[in-house]
Amino acid sequence: MSHFKPGRLLITCIDAKNIRGRIDNSNETLRPYLRLRLDGIERAGRIGGLLGHDVTFDDEVVSFDLPQPKDIELAVELRDDGSGESVGTATFSVADVLTSGTDSTETLEVIKPGDTTTNSVVNLRFAFVQAKTGVIKLRVGGAEGATAGRGIRAEISTADGQSGTVALAEADGALGFWTDPTNWFGDFSICLYSGNVCIGEGKLSLLGCLSGDEIKNSTSHVPIRPEDGAQASVVTVDHWFLEAGFVKVESIRASNLRDASIDSTGLADPRIIVKAIGKTHATSLMTEAANHADSNEYRWNGNIRIPVVDEYTLQIVGCEYDAVSGEKEPIGSAEVSLLPLFKSGATVTSIDLAHENELGETLDGGQVHIALSFEPPRGAAFPRDQPTMTAYVLGEHDEVDIRSKKNMSTDDDDDAVFTDEAIQKAWRLVDLDKNGYIGVSELKHILIMMGEHVSDEEVDMMISMLDLNGDGQVSFKEFHAMAVSPDPANEDFLQGGLTTQTGESIDQRRSNEQAEQKREAFSRCVETCRMNISDMFRMWSVLRQEDRDEGFRIGYDGVCKLVPAAFRSSAECRMMFELLRQSDGDQTIDGRDLIMTFTNFVTGLGLEERCRLAFEMFDVDRSGYLSLDEIEAMMMSTNLTTRSLVKKRAENFMLCADTDR
Repeated sequence: MSHFKPGRLLITCIDAKNIRGRIDNSNETLRPYLRLRLDGIERAGRIGGLLGHDVTFDDEVVSFDLPQPKDIELAVELRDDGSGESVGTATFSVADVLTSGTDSTETLEVIKPGDTTTNSVVNLRFAFVQAKTGVIKLRVGGAEGATAGRGIRAEISTADGQSGTVALAEADGALGFWTDPTNWFGDFSICLYSGNVCIGEGKLSLLGCLSGDEIKNSTSHVPIRPEDGAQASVVTVDHWFLEAGFVKVESIRASNLRDASIDSTGLADPRIIVKAIGKTHATSLMTEAANHADSNEYRWNGNIRIPVVDEYTLQIVGCEYDAVSGEKEPIGSAEVSLLPLFKSGATVTSIDLAHENELGETLDGGQVHIALSFEPPRGAAFPRDQPTMTAYVLGEHDEVDIRSKKNMSTDDDDDAVFTDEAIQKAWRLVDLDKNGYIGVSELKHILIMMGEHVSDEEVDMMISMLDLNGDGQVSFKEFHAMAVSPDPANEDFLQGGLTTQTGESIDQRRSNEQAEQKREAFSRCVETCRMNISDMFRMWSVLRQEDRDEGFRIGYDGVCKLVPAAFRSSAECRMMFELLRQSDGDQTIDGRDLIMTFTNFVTGLGLEERCRLAFEMFDVDRSGYLSLDEIEAMMMSTNLTTRSLVKKRAENFMLCADTDR
């Protein structure tokens, strides 16, 4: 395989010197031109102008598109168009031009056939435009000439089927086009339309647009040929290039892969597919057959190299591959965030695959273990073209000052504190998805990036230590409190996130007291009446029959009808009703809250049965789907906490679970 990078070699034909001395008949009138041959491709230039002993070629440019350069020896022949004979030949290796990318001007000796010496030369200038992978952004400016005017739009397309339409001079009208080895050497076709009528067309070299970046654009002036033969016009096109970085996936290993269709771990040809889906392009690559299979563990040699520009996640898909039909039976899939990789350059991670069957059930697909490394173009921040996200330049991480200004002169100060500015910087680094919270997955990514391999249980414990309000994640306020008082051994640990001397706010204290009262009352009822799973479904059956289109709202009498007879006259039955009321003025409760609260304390009630009961009760419109309001109502009935916290949990649950939104 060639070690030279692909691209376009541009050869400018300048002139030839002392040519007449190489002609047998000095009185003959020459019609000289150059014939160039490289890598099996032959090009002929225009006939030059003879001036005494010399020939000028008027800086004619001859180009060679080299997808995979192999033969790098350029053959140059000066020929006479009149006689059809060769005047002389020369050779030149373009290896240095292809590797350095630097323009150069070369003087080549022209040898006449049969001679060994010469005083004739040809002067050529060489330039190489390297082809790259990435996204070209185009913004069409105004038109000059016949096509100028309002209401004109430009339709831009490529030979491989990419296209987009934008109004001329539209400020935010940049279009993105993917470029890679399949289309490097094509042209952009720019058609101008007035209404539905094409009024002119022009061409813009794709390779000519591989310059500029997000900060500094390049500009090309594209001649537009009118359809009706009218006066030609020129369109200004601003363009910039977002070169791709490459994510390399290697050391791929999988365990416990399961064929969901037959619930079996015996797989004939398991494969791993890696996908990256961006704004303008999607890449999907699959491993070869596994090199090793032993005790349900599979390993694949080699690596997968995925180009990324604006992508910030990878999708990892496991499948059973049929080499004959080409069919891929899904095993499971999962997403991996690339943001930690963009910052660190390398990471190792394990992914749990999940697969949803035709019944909507989520099945375990096994685990995949991979090593990731990132190769970005120098100085580029990733992800690119994502204005709402923080982009990272590999090797240029933000520095967090761990000392306040008053302690800057102290090197060994155990009481050093964070400044507010330093806390803000640290928060921006760890809040990877920029949603204002740190979740379990973000914390685990950060720890892996730091070389710490921790279990899910350990990460849950870390979160719970900082999670003051019990919503399962860390807010900036909680993070700030930890930064101000980071030592759990100190009495003021996390005090910055609290509002009272006792370490909890008034609302939080009241909520905790009510939760404890609920636990005591409901657990005592379950224990006294020996309630089991059949009681849960009995209560739901009674509630459904008693409901009179009141949204399952019941008063105290309704509660007495639902609970076991042995508990109806007790004071704790009245207490359960009072604890479930949302306000002092509300004399009813949601009967479903009563039932679901009981499920927290009934033994022998499995997770699947509990979920089925909850879904049946809260799928009010019987659509087979849960809305955000229905999820909030369901979670409120199963969480012994405040409605505001449950609302936040419901929103987060919907964001995570609604995968096809």
